[in-house]
Amino acid sequence: MWHSICSYARLQSRPEYGFSLEKGWDTKQGFVVLYAEQVYAYANTCPHQHVSLNWSPHTFFEPNREFIQCSMHGALFEPSTGLCVRGPCVHQWLNALPVRIENDQVQVWFDFT
Repeated sequence: MWHSICSYARLQSRPEYGFSLEKGWDTKQGFVVLYAEQVYAYANTCPHQHVSLNWSPHTFFEPNREFIQCSMHGALFEPSTGLCVRGPCVHQWLNALPVRIENDQVQVWFDFT
């Protein structure tokens, strides 16, 4: 099911946004980033120790905004692919989520099963 996360205009002013979706007892956490004029979405889980990536609410990029950075061990991930290029989980991937823009809304597909 597609879920509206935030406006595209919101991502243009700050290119990272974390979200949490709930259905009953099931909670899914993820984030969207705007990088090189493209929107990408990932589950908010580091493949190394399965912890949340963000430093603080809605903060996923390292200071130069070139890489997504894990707050626990500093692993760096390519924003466009989710590939870890430095850190304890090098050559592992973030879990990518389908993403689209509909009527200025960034939407992510999460399937609650």
